[in-house]
Amino acid sequence: MSEAILRPELYSFLGAIKAEPEEDTPKLALADWLEEQPEPADQARGEFLRRFVRNNQLSQNDPARQDFGALVRLWDAHEAAWAGRLRAAKLKVWATNHMFRWGLLFPAFVWDGLESQTRATDALAGTEEYAWVAGLTLRVVAPSRSGAFANWSLLDSLVGLRVSATEDGAGALDRLCASRRLAGLQFLDVGPGTGPLHAVAQSPHLSALRHLVVRHATDADFGALCDSERLNSLRVLDASGAQLTSHAGRGFAEGGGIPALVELNVGMAGYASNRLGADGLLALVTSPRSCRLRKLNVARNDVADEGVEALCAQPHMCNLTHLDLSSNRLTNRAAIAIAAAEHLKALEHLNLSGNAITGDGAFALAASPYLTSVRRLELTARELIGQMGVQALHDRFETAVVVN
Repeated sequence: MSEAILRPELYSFLGAIKAEPEEDTPKLALADWLEEQPEPADQARGEFLRRFVRNNQLSQNDPARQDFGALVRLWDAHEAAWAGRLRAAKLKVWATNHMFRWGLLFPAFVWDGLESQTRATDALAGTEEYAWVAGLTLRVVAPSRSGAFANWSLLDSLVGLRVSATEDGAGALDRLCASRRLAGLQFLDVGPGTGPLHAVAQSPHLSALRHLVVRHATDADFGALCDSERLNSLRVLDASGAQLTSHAGRGFAEGGGIPALVELNVGMAGYASNRLGADGLLALVTSPRSCRLRKLNVARNDVADEGVEALCAQPHMCNLTHLDLSSNRLTNRAAIAIAAAEHLKALEHLNLSGNAITGDGAFALAASPYLTSVRRLELTARELIGQMGVQALHDRFETAVVVN
């Protein structure tokens, strides 16, 4: 369909997906419609979308999950029809999960701001290929021309954006956040080199933003985000790539913004070195605003037993369903505190891997009268826990427990 004008039915289906990109029903409706079309490329894309949705509904370890290679083969067989004009305009798509967020496309693009580049990309507007693009992985290399972002027509339909910049691209974030064309953005991933995050916190055009990933942040940046009066739809804040300290915990506690936040990830990722420590976690969990959190990741933050005990002493943390405490120098004290915390009975996923928990901690978890909702419990150091401790965990949690 690379030469066809955008079909109104397709436009409607894709619009429904972009309006609620985390929902599967609009994707499956589009898959049904595509599979009913006469063109083999449409039918194959319907199959691609259906397989993608099914994979995302299953856990990584579920045996029913299909090999991603099947999706790669479908993509490779139909790439010319599905992405011909995108490639011609230097928007690069290759068959990885990184490029298929929400089942739609998230191509990579290097912005240099040259007039010829702008003409080539503007020509994509109104094409079926670009209608499938939900977001861009954008790398900025020319700040002197990055002001053209504000008028770049391809931003209008985006619901997702990953942005990074070279040293010469500093200031790109300021210009992007000043653009009204980002008013529909729901997902933003801010990489290094783009400038201070205050531009995100203060932007009047990001009120629809639901998911924010920051790969560089100071404590002050994090505090500004937590205090933002603009990000009122933000549900997920991922600062796992930052370098935060205990001050970030206090910034969260004292912030008056992001009222819709339900998921906070400050767990260490890659080479980042977040270090909330026990004091930072104490400030975070004792704040009344933490009562809204459903998912909390503080992996590799040196929170120690004291930090976990502080968390377990807060009745308002009763809404937590996912808690990642991996690699935090925890001992049996932490496991015993969790086992005795009545208000943690909603926990579904608990990660305690990478800690020094032994048989006593395992027996406490296995005997807890409150951990009734757990569907996945992760621990390591089988040799420390011992065979009897491992057996007690399996007797209580059955297949939900993973001990490496």
